[in-house]
Parts: sequence; structure tokens; C-alpha cells
Amino acid sequence: MKRDSRNIDRRKLVLYLLDEISQAGRLEVEAWLAYSQENHDEYKVLKKTWLETGKLELFPREIDVDNVWDQFSKRLDDRIIEEPTARNPQPATRNAQRATRLLRFFYAAAAVTFLAWVSITMIRFIQEGSFKSANIIASQENVLQDTLPDGSAILLNENSTLKFAKKFNSDERKVELTGEAFFEVDPDSTKPFIVDTDMGQIRVLGTSFQVKGFPESDLEVFVEEGRVELSGVNHDGEGTFLILNPGERGIIKYSGGELVLGGNLQPDDLFWVNRKLIFEETKLSLVFELLRIHYSSKIEIQNENILDCLLSATFNDETVDQILAVIAISFDLKVEKVEGKFIIKGKGCENE
Repeated sequence: MKRDSRNIDRRKLVLYLLDEISQAGRLEVEAWLAYSQENHDEYKVLKKTWLETGKLELFPREIDVDNVWDQFSKRLDDRIIEEPTARNPQPATRNAQRATRLLRFFYAAAAVTFLAWVSITMIRFIQEGSFKSANIIASQENVLQDTLPDGSAILLNENSTLKFAKKFNSDERKVELTGEAFFEVDPDSTKPFIVDTDMGQIRVLGTSFQVKGFPESDLEVFVEEGRVELSGVNHDGEGTFLILNPGERGIIKYSGGELVLGGNLQPDDLFWVNRKLIFEETKLSLVFELLRIHYSSKIEIQNENILDCLLSATFNDETVDQILAVIAISFDLKVEKVEGKFIIKGKGCENE
């Protein structure tokens, strides 16, 4: 079988094994595993090592690798080379070749085992330390508003979680997002603001932007002000990135990790942030549907032609009554409210 010429950071294999890796990293590892049987076998060795040593204590101290290896080698020699006995007075002659072969095999296996164990142990220690020192902001059924230690403002949408280290503003400003959030980041050219998600990473200096990164779904980033760098890893294990300017939206596809420049925002994409609805040549059929969703309104249309009218307007935290009044004036319609239900009457827009 052809030897895989591509390299992979062994730390990613460990994180994959521990199920602590990002979605982008997971795709990279799985592409590497699928590349060759030798890669798959190498991962099996690492996994076996973890199963055998996973219960070892952590070592938050410096390790003398040479000294430990010398002691390990000596113990290995003692176990492989037999001592003379009455039953077998000269075992060395008969077992010399066998012992040599075993010694080489065990040296190789022990080297993999020992180095993998050190890597796993140290990574577990670092991760556990980071987790204990993390701040967590979580929302359930309501939108949460908060301010990070650097002064940056965040809005966290429903069922979303944001994590950041207690030393957030010391060397870097990094957060981990699961769900959807809107950020207004204070500028600081010496400390880029970084958002990690399962599918990719967002890097900025100072801007306002929206991130939607729920598990097992596309990652979407919309930039309101400033510039944002969106990066990820595609299904071939290659790193990709895209620079987004104001008004642009970047998407990393959940299936395959493809990074694309998305189209315009949907009219209600930022409604949860600022209760703003932005309609640009939008059919009233969609307008009414969004009003039903966001305002829990009952709307009845008496002429299907009304649904074909195209609305271009922006509403900032207006009531549903105010929005329908603007629509009525724009298209010469009549709105009646009967027992909590809005009834829309008029000729509509046959030629649009």
C-alpha cells in the first residue's frame, strides 16, 4: 500500500480520541484515516495505548524523558532475556535470536506507547486546567445580553453557550461558541478577537458580526461592520479561509466543510438581536409569514393577489399594527382587526 506522505498533528489524533476536537478538526482526522490502511493502523495503536493507560494519574510537572526511558529499557531487558535454570542451563544460546527480535519489537511498541502516553497525559492536564478556569454564559429560552472582560458586548440567542478563559484579556481574546451570538467587539490591534466553533474559526480586530454555529449544521457568519476572517478545513483536510466585508455572509457547509460566500441575509436574520426586519423586494406572502412567527399574529388574506406584492422597507422594533399600516398604505390595502385577527383586503398586485 502506498505510504501516506501527508502529515497530521498527533495532538489532533489525541483530541479526536478523547472526543474533544472541533468539527473542522474531526473532518481533517477522518480524511487522514480514510487515506490509507497504515494511517488507520497507527490510530488503532494510539487508541489501544489510551485504553491501557487512560487511568494513569496526571503529571503537572517536568518529566525526565531520558531517565524514564533508560529505566523502562532496563526493565524490558530483564523480562525478555531469561536467566539460566536447572531445566534450561544455557537458554541464551537458543533464545538469543528470539530475544533480539522480541527486544526490537518491544522497543518500537514501547516507544509509541510511551510517547503517546506522555502526549495524552499532558493534553488531559492542560484541558482539565483550562476547563476549570473557564467562564460560561448559557441561554435557554431567552436572549441574553452581557459584556466580556475587554468591554466587547454580546447577545446570546436562545439555547446557546459561550465559553471563555478567566485570563481572557491577557494574551488573546478567544471564546468558544455553540449556538448563535451577535458580537460588538472593542478594537485592539494587539489582541485579535477569536471565535471558535465546531465547524471553523472567526478572527477579527474590531467589528460587529453575527455567528450561527449550532451542532451538526452549517456555520454562518454575517458582518455588519468591519472585516472578519473566516477559516476552516475542507473534506480533503486542506485549510481554507475567506475575508468578509460589511454586508457579506460566509458559510462553512456541515457536509464536507466547503467554505462559500453566501447570499443576502434573510429579512429576519437579525430580528432576535434588534427586532429589525429588512425587506428588499420581498413578497408579501413571506412578509405575512414572518409577522405570524415573530409577533404570534393571526393574519387572513381575502385576495390571493395581495401575496404577490413586493415590499421594500425596514422596520425597527415597530409593532405589528404599525407594520401592517405601512403595508396597507404602500399597496392601497385595507386592514381590519376582528377579535385579534388581522383581515387584509384589496386588489393586490396582479402585474408584479
